[in-house]
Amino acid sequence: MAATSSACPFFDKLPAELRLEIYELSFKPASTEDEVDLCAVNPPSKSLLLTCGKAYNEAQAIFKQAHRQHWSSSNFTMSLSGPASQKKENRKHALLALAALRGEDLQHIVHLTIIREELSTGEEGTNMKLLDRRGSWKCTWLYDGGTEDNLYFVLKPGVPYSDWRDFEVEDMVEWHANNWETESMPVKQQITKVIQVLF
Repeated sequence: MAATSSACPFFDKLPAELRLEIYELSFKPASTEDEVDLCAVNPPSKSLLLTCGKAYNEAQAIFKQAHRQHWSSSNFTMSLSGPASQKKENRKHALLALAALRGEDLQHIVHLTIIREELSTGEEGTNMKLLDRRGSWKCTWLYDGGTEDNLYFVLKPGVPYSDWRDFEVEDMVEWHANNWETESMPVKQQITKVIQVLF
C-alpha cells in the first residue's frame, strides 16, 4: 500500500503570494520601540522554518533578510546605569549578555549607544556611540548643568587602550579608520573592550 500524506491547507489552498506575506509578518519584530536593549534583544525566531521542509524552502530567504535587517536597522542601546557602587555588577551583567550573542549578528550592527549614568564623580553619565563598525566611537561625558565633552576613538585589534587614538574632531576618526594599517576589530570585541576599559 502506498504511503499517503495528509493534506495541508496552508500549502494546498493558500497561494504562494499570500504565504510569503505570512512569512514576512511572522518575522517582523514584536517590538516597534525606538530603542532596543542589546542585553534583552529578541531577533526574529527560526521556529517557522523548523515546521517542515516546504516552509523552510519557501521562507528561508525572507528569514535571512529579516534577521539581517533586525541587526542592521535597530537602534540598540546597552545601559550600565546605576549607582557607582553597582558599577562592577552592571559591567558583569552586560558582559554576560554580550557573551550570549553571536559575533556574526553583532557585525551587522550600525546603531549602538552604551550608556552609563548616575556616577558619583560629578558626572551625570558617559555615552559611547558606535560610529563605524571598523572601530570608530564617539565618547560623550555629560556633566551637571547640561555641559558635555566629546572625544572620538578608533579601536583596532592588538592596540592597547593608551594608543586608541583619541581625537576631538569626528572627521579625523573617519580618516584614521580608513588609513590605520591594521585590520578592523570585530564589533563584539569592540563592545567588550569599551565596557571593560571605559565603564
